[in-house]
Amino acid sequence: RTHTFGRHHQRVGLANLSLLPMLDVSDARGGLSYIQYAREPDYLALVFENLGDDYARPCLSWAWAMRPFVAPGGTWTSPEFGIGVHQADWHVTADRLRAFVQTWWQPSGMPRVLREQLGLYHVQFHGFNGERYHEFEELPALARDCRRYGVTDLCLWDTTAQVYLRPDRGGFWEMPVRRRQALQRALAAVRRLGCQTGAWVNFRLITEYNRLWKQLAPAAQRSGFGQLLNDSWPCSMNHAVYGNSLIEQAGHSLCVGSKQFAEFARAVIDETLALGFSSLYIDQADELNSCLASGHGHRTPPEAIAKTYDWFKQTAARVHERDPACYTVGECPDLYNTQAIDLHWMWDWRAAFRSDVFRYVLPDMLVAWCIDEHERDVLARGF
Repeated sequence: RTHTFGRHHQRVGLANLSLLPMLDVSDARGGLSYIQYAREPDYLALVFENLGDDYARPCLSWAWAMRPFVAPGGTWTSPEFGIGVHQADWHVTADRLRAFVQTWWQPSGMPRVLREQLGLYHVQFHGFNGERYHEFEELPALARDCRRYGVTDLCLWDTTAQVYLRPDRGGFWEMPVRRRQALQRALAAVRRLGCQTGAWVNFRLITEYNRLWKQLAPAAQRSGFGQLLNDSWPCSMNHAVYGNSLIEQAGHSLCVGSKQFAEFARAVIDETLALGFSSLYIDQADELNSCLASGHGHRTPPEAIAKTYDWFKQTAARVHERDPACYTVGECPDLYNTQAIDLHWMWDWRAAFRSDVFRYVLPDMLVAWCIDEHERDVLARGF
């Protein structure tokens, strides 16, 4: 038994990341439902803790944890919580949440054609270190090959669609003129083939190393002490360790609910669609942090989170208005962004997340499985 402070090794907390606000604890004898009934997005964590001293026979406790921010003399009212029992079937807990959700949840308005698609083909053109895997000129040939197997949607990954990890200091879609023209020609050719191409864009992360930092630093999230929140991904495909401090660029997260972010993101979306992309893929389409920065236009962190989800709705509406057959894809589904974003992506539905629970509670949502080459064991579960 190791020496610890605060019994932290007896506690684990899961914050926000793709959580449905329901907990089901079941065994062969029966089960317990523990549900938070909230119609608006806010910070949420599920905490488990062993309250006993006998670590071989834990006394397990659990709770939904929230972050209320109340001014002196103010008040705060928590959402309602429900606790119930059932006969050893998690579907009963899910039915209770679904009955609540059906009173207010609205589907995203996704195009009908999206429900008829077999899948999406993702192509990475530049790695994080700048290594080229493909050229833009290859896109039409890739699309023709996809069509042979009934796939008409492609997703393009390139470091120019991000400013949080790249070998240069360039901004969004900054590249040599000839390469940019090659991209535009390729996207137009793919469209003529009856296919569409989406761009995977990370709007939320930035590094101090990037040239846009001076412009976007005022939109960065800050803690209760006024300090920048760190959100760095020094990833390397060419070293023994994937997360490598040798290439640290001082990464931070932007407050999507800030007024400074809205203007910047609008320009990025306009440029992305002007290049010829038809659909939009939003990396990190949720919010885990509580931003306490002043001057962002939000009075409290919950208001910043609410504005973040409003931005998802506005972005999806812009894509739909431009072309009714186009759509949005987002990482990290939850009970709230599923009303705006059409298709939802997780890196690993198999281990850490339960797509079957999501689909049961939200039967109108669509799940995108991330499948690498030769992972045929996933195909049956994906369908």
